[in-house]
Amino acid sequence: MSKKNINLGIIDPSNLTDDLQNKVLSRFLENGKTVGLFSAYQTFHIKHNHGIYRFQLAYSILHRKRATKPGEDRYEIIDDGGQIGAGAIGKVMRIVGTLAPDDSGRLVFNNKIRRVVKIQAINKSNTLELILNEAMYTQRTNHMHMKDPVILADRVLNVMHFLPGELLVDVMAADLDGTAPLTLKQRLDWSIELLRMLQEQVHNHGIIHRDVKPENILICKDSNLIHIFDFGLSKFKYERNIHEAVGSPLYAPREQVRNKFTDEKSDVYTMGKTIAILWRLLADSIGVQDIQQIFKLADKDTNFDKTDFHNLPGLNSRMRKSIFRVITHMTLARRERRISVEAALKAFEEIRLQFRLSQMHAQHIRGFDKSLSRSHKAGLAARKLYAKMLQDDAPLQDIYNMICGHLSKLSNDECAIREFTDTLAVRSLYCMRTKEEIVDTLGRIMYEFEYNKQRLFELSGRISVLIKSGVLVQKKLDELNGRVCHVLGKASKLSGGFDAFSLFCIKMNDAYYQYLAAFNIIQFETGYPVGNSCGPASSSSSGPVPMIPPLSCSSTFFSNAFCEKLDSNPPSTAGQANSVSRISGMTANPDSPPISINPDASHAAPSHSSSDMLVGRMSAH
Repeated sequence: MSKKNINLGIIDPSNLTDDLQNKVLSRFLENGKTVGLFSAYQTFHIKHNHGIYRFQLAYSILHRKRATKPGEDRYEIIDDGGQIGAGAIGKVMRIVGTLAPDDSGRLVFNNKIRRVVKIQAINKSNTLELILNEAMYTQRTNHMHMKDPVILADRVLNVMHFLPGELLVDVMAADLDGTAPLTLKQRLDWSIELLRMLQEQVHNHGIIHRDVKPENILICKDSNLIHIFDFGLSKFKYERNIHEAVGSPLYAPREQVRNKFTDEKSDVYTMGKTIAILWRLLADSIGVQDIQQIFKLADKDTNFDKTDFHNLPGLNSRMRKSIFRVITHMTLARRERRISVEAALKAFEEIRLQFRLSQMHAQHIRGFDKSLSRSHKAGLAARKLYAKMLQDDAPLQDIYNMICGHLSKLSNDECAIREFTDTLAVRSLYCMRTKEEIVDTLGRIMYEFEYNKQRLFELSGRISVLIKSGVLVQKKLDELNGRVCHVLGKASKLSGGFDAFSLFCIKMNDAYYQYLAAFNIIQFETGYPVGNSCGPASSSSSGPVPMIPPLSCSSTFFSNAFCEKLDSNPPSTAGQANSVSRISGMTANPDSPPISINPDASHAAPSHSSSDMLVGRMSAH
């Protein structure tokens, strides 16, 4: 009996409401897992039931395996027209959403997490080893949430989170030409946040970045969120240099230009050059193209043109001297003479304290000098202990007690509390303005974490009861219980302080309701009563888990506002589209070459993209 030829036309994988299309595509993807990438508008055929189905895809689909559960497949839907950035070795594309098969094999579309895919060509200058090394460092840093690379014959595809914000190079250029000048508060806050992120996103993971520059930094201006990316030239702290390329000669320190050993202070130098531009301090290397001249300049302490820096409004002489001293000590030629990230961060925080005091004096607000200074010192001491306790995997309760102990010595006025929370640098507390709010927030995070863990544990127990009853859906129940236990396993190993626990509370809450819904469906199918108890009425004597009280404003700030910022839609402006997720040396201009990472080349050619615009505007000054 001959099979019918059926043309399904174009299947939109982001809108699989048609049952037949869903089943055919599910079967097709299941059979083609070894392919990796299915291109849009290519004609595909598959035998299904009593027919041969022909169709095309409205979007390209990338198959990837989950790192934690390789048996669970994910299919990323790539927007072929949604190119975010491009360069000589690849491009960054927007991902529309993700397809995942449910327990019945039906494909379910999810676009809750916004992602992009970086597609890199494999060639002589960009070998597979270099691409995979970059992916390894990026995965190690966590903040980009990169998935395991998908390796094809001629390219590598890396799926990661979409990072919101603007490129710092674009923000700086707009500041220099006067179209969007920055305030003193922004310059101070960003200087501090840049140094913190160099610690948190790079050095705390044992990585030396080796290419810190404004083109490789994204910033959300309204929230001060900063992301450092492009780990193409990175190495581990004690590792020898695996690249001969110097990165960006405009920013590179002497040891990197001469291909000597690099460490954290090499990144201090490049970050110092970056922060200098933030303060309109223009280095003498601006606009230099000759490599020999770059060598000579790298051998000397950085010389800055201070004209624009001195003309910054509102900057008093004391602050000006302090800022210049910090930046010059970050950009000294000899590595051993440079200050550390910690010292630079402490210095900028003290400058910010002086700035706040000067603002209060200007408004004729007196009597807060000692209070703010005490809060600043308490914040520094608490942050130091906080970091050590995280390193020692101290219980959250002990960290809570430590913070409360420092709080008890402070006055309860808004300015003092803000100074303490800003210096402590725990994001969960950034909007807190009273002691009570801080204590309430920390207590809430601990309570919500234990509460969510407990109800997931109870759900797992009720699933186990149903499994033991001998129902005919053992496989579904085992898979569901495995997912619940996977989340509980992550919770038991969780570290990272209150910010990490607050974010994981959201994940646990989402997981609970997702798995509860799946369990209720199974209960319904097997004839068990579906109710608040999540299982057979006799399965637990503890009764239903009580509903959690509403979140306080503190937890709401971190759980909602902060996460919404990470997942928010980008403004529909050309500048934003160009800047967002221009990841790992890629620019919005397809003809612009990225920084060379060719191991055969002794030095990289300067970039001619956004950095040139910035260099041009700085040279004009």
